Amino acid sequence: MNSRKNILSSGLLLLAITLILASCGAGGGGGSLSTSSTGLNHAPTVPSIPSGSASGSSGTSYSYSTKATDSDGDKVKYTFDWGDGTTSTTSLVNSNTAAGASHTWAVPSGSTQTFSVVAKAIDEHGMTSALSGALSVTITGSAATVVTTAGYYHDGSKYVPCYWIGTTKTDLPGDGSHNAYVTSMYVSGSTVYTAGYYYDGSNEVPCYWIGTTRTDLPGDGSHDARAKSIYVSGSTVYTSGFYYDEDGSKYVPCYWIGTTRTDLPGDGSHYAITYSMYVSGSTVYTAGYYNDGSKNVPCYWIGTTRTDLPGDGSHNAVAGSIYVSGSTVYTAGFYNDGSKDIPCYWIGTTRTNLPGDGSHNAATGSIYVFGSTVYTAGYYNDGSKDANGYELKIPCYWTGTTRTDLLPGSYGAVYSIFVK
Repeated sequence: MNSRKNILSSGLLLLAITLILASCGAGGGGGSLSTSSTGLNHAPTVPSIPSGSASGSSGTSYSYSTKATDSDGDKVKYTFDWGDGTTSTTSLVNSNTAAGASHTWAVPSGSTQTFSVVAKAIDEHGMTSALSGALSVTITGSAATVVTTAGYYHDGSKYVPCYWIGTTKTDLPGDGSHNAYVTSMYVSGSTVYTAGYYYDGSNEVPCYWIGTTRTDLPGDGSHDARAKSIYVSGSTVYTSGFYYDEDGSKYVPCYWIGTTRTDLPGDGSHYAITYSMYVSGSTVYTAGYYNDGSKNVPCYWIGTTRTDLPGDGSHNAVAGSIYVSGSTVYTAGFYNDGSKDIPCYWIGTTRTNLPGDGSHNAATGSIYVFGSTVYTAGYYNDGSKDANGYELKIPCYWTGTTRTDLLPGSYGAVYSIFVK
């Protein structure tokens, strides 16, 4: 009898515990057993609508935050659903404390997509809130990168000038029978402008092309001439280069506004050449060199006013590129010190030498200024030569005076630089 009483008592106790547990769990999941002093755990409140940018661009990271309260005082974390099939979860933070995450959407170029960003709160015991209201985020696909290049190729009988948009080649007309070359390019909107020259069977003729329409530029009418650089401002095309004078004795540097030629002064007796141009407002800046009878002297012209640049004073030097920022003229090139060519740039007329390997030729042929930093590009030789004894060039660029080599172990040269 006693053992039966014990069994009965145990059964009643088990039934009582079961009823108590059932009572604690009643209410459709509104609470659960917890280690907290109350014995119940409640889900956090619904988080606020995520706060952050409602629009943006593909490939850019954007940050969003939300906040919820936990009535039990538990810590909470937030899970963001970005609307593109991905989620991000924050670390635990105190109740009623905002937390955030960042996300980058990928949208094809040329298209726009809208994503609904929502969040939920989860307390440290795993209780989860309902989803927040949605923030609509509109993301625009980045414009496709279009690389435009210009130059020339050989068709088996002659050199043909051309430009490429991506890898699609567009031929430019010369005279149809002889060599022609593109030496410079400028792109404005969807229009490609190029400059160069073609051979007409008698002389080299300077010209520029707007798209594929060629415009010839005047030299002296009887001798060779070349356009070496092009710049476009508004609807006006500027080109610069040089031509042989009427007696065919020397090159004369010049620039053209449209087809109107303006000659630039050298020393009046010897050849001179301009390689590069820049237009600011209505002012034309050009850079190159002139020969003074014993050496080539680097210089730049503002309009037709020449400013000489210092080399070593005894040997050849060249300014091959020009950039203008505000009222300051920057040029880049090289000078010879009697044993080797040394790359350099000038701010105004103050020269700064650039490092090659210290013993062999080096040069820079392009300059760009970003903020207060001068960037130049070119090459240097480290003493290496090819099978024919020609110097091998190592491509590089300089940030200020710090050289960065390109294509380690290979050879080549860099002739243009752009920084953004």
